[in-house]
Amino acid sequence: KASIGSIKTHRSHRDQGSPRVGSPDINTSILTGDPEHAVEDYTLTLLLHRPELKESVRDFPPDYFHKSEDREIFTRWLSCSTIDELRASLDDALHQLLDELIGKQLVVSDTTTDKVALDQSIRRLQKRQALREQEDLLASEDPALPPPREVEAPVSALNARIQQLSG
Repeated sequence: KASIGSIKTHRSHRDQGSPRVGSPDINTSILTGDPEHAVEDYTLTLLLHRPELKESVRDFPPDYFHKSEDREIFTRWLSCSTIDELRASLDDALHQLLDELIGKQLVVSDTTTDKVALDQSIRRLQKRQALREQEDLLASEDPALPPPREVEAPVSALNARIQQLSG
């Protein structure tokens, strides 16, 4: 069973001399066996451990969670005030996943650093969603043909959004 056990401070090649203070980088390889959903699991685990961060995600679209189970837990969590209330609102089939998420341990221990970690996770989910939207726009019935002109502006806007989220 994989556990959340590492949040490391990130240093890019550009700033080797100065660490980005307070900017955790999620090491998704250790979160779950499925890197595609590791950020979802991490985000939910962080939120379940830090209910005081709820206001930070109140307007976050649940459909950015691609796993339906994660979407359901997130959506119900937003309207519940305790873990027991959340558990009671979920189907029995989701209790095991909820227990797994609650049982994962986080290295980060203060609210400020956890808020930074949450913001980073949210950015990753937003970027992933923007990349999927871009891929959908560029999908063509005939791959030999270029995408239609009417998708140029939306693709360009998504490119800008992806760049912003990557920065």
